[in-house]
Amino acid sequence: MKKSPLSTRYWTRLLTLPLAGAGEPPVAIDAREGKGLHLLMRARAGRLLVVSFMADDGRRNVCFRSAGTAMSYLGELDPGECANDWLEVLKKSVEKVSQHQGWLEFLRRVMALPAASLPGGSIGESISGDPGLVRICTRCNASCDFCSARGVLPDLVEDREAIQRRVANALKAGRSMISFTGGEPTLRKDLPEILAMAGRLGAREIDLQTNGILLARSKIFEPLCDAGLSSIFLSLHSADRRVHDSMLGVAGAFDKALAAAELCLENGVLVRLNCVLTASNLEGLADLVQLAADRLGRGTHLCLSFVALQGWALDHPELVPRLSQAAPQMARALDLGDSLDLDLRIPGLCGIPICMLPGYEEHFDEFHAADPPRQPDRSFAPACADCPYRQRCSGFWNAYFDLYGNEEPGYRGR
Repeated sequence: MKKSPLSTRYWTRLLTLPLAGAGEPPVAIDAREGKGLHLLMRARAGRLLVVSFMADDGRRNVCFRSAGTAMSYLGELDPGECANDWLEVLKKSVEKVSQHQGWLEFLRRVMALPAASLPGGSIGESISGDPGLVRICTRCNASCDFCSARGVLPDLVEDREAIQRRVANALKAGRSMISFTGGEPTLRKDLPEILAMAGRLGAREIDLQTNGILLARSKIFEPLCDAGLSSIFLSLHSADRRVHDSMLGVAGAFDKALAAAELCLENGVLVRLNCVLTASNLEGLADLVQLAADRLGRGTHLCLSFVALQGWALDHPELVPRLSQAAPQMARALDLGDSLDLDLRIPGLCGIPICMLPGYEEHFDEFHAADPPRQPDRSFAPACADCPYRQRCSGFWNAYFDLYGNEEPGYRGR
């Protein structure tokens, strides 16, 4: 029977057949569907290169474009000299494949599928650099335009045995807290069993990263408490329910999130908040700080994230404010938080560079980190060369520099 021209096998064969003539061809090639087509190619030394193909909208930060197709890659910084040969071969392949009838239709179909995963530990234990963070699903009951869970997720582990290995490795690495994330992990019916497993393995704190939409339901919350849930990292992006609901694409999400937070506090479960700053909610940041103090009390932890230039945000550059616009709003929020005895933090990969907020260094996780994660899709501005925080900083997204340049006012040494 003739293969369907829309099958993954068909297109994978067309793309990769020329690799047989490379100086050192891949010893194994696997294909995954999900927010694009992803080829997992392994070298003889065991190192992995992942090349992704997506329908091109002209805005993604990619290594090659051809006739409506965007090609990018993910892998170790130096996966081996053979990787460059493979990329050059695939550039020629995609130029030919892009002319085939049905190719773009196929890409649109696989881009509509949930994010794909890599074999556990292929590239890194965690996208965030924290091995205590365990991503157990990509399904979600919200539709945030800034979500980073798109494409190939190197840290996704969905099989129970793989989750157990990841948790065990994190505990061996010295992590006492295991934080389960997604997608939205409360959509997993076996989540109580997963939490209980982490406790049996020795986790002293079991955390859940959640939007809170389902968590206030007793049939969801009570089994999680019984299984050892000790804290949640709750998405709360605005004090204005209309803004928060719009950012999640779910009516009533704001009220459900606050109900979940209050239920947790009533039952001894610690609540930490995460706000992702975008152009939609930046102006109301101080109001959110006040809401956290009023509803959740002094000592509440609030993480001030900045929209990450990866995942769905690459399709929505209008959501990305300039760092120089965000910094003054964040400074006002930090001042208010200090006056209210809140614990406001700015994370590493999902924050902003330390130099953008002089005088607020103690609020930055990376200021206290000896060895921040390094990623190939992040780099430094020219002014970073003589910055005293250079070794503590993970830089910023290359895609941000594509939007606004790398000489923005605010970088140290301007």
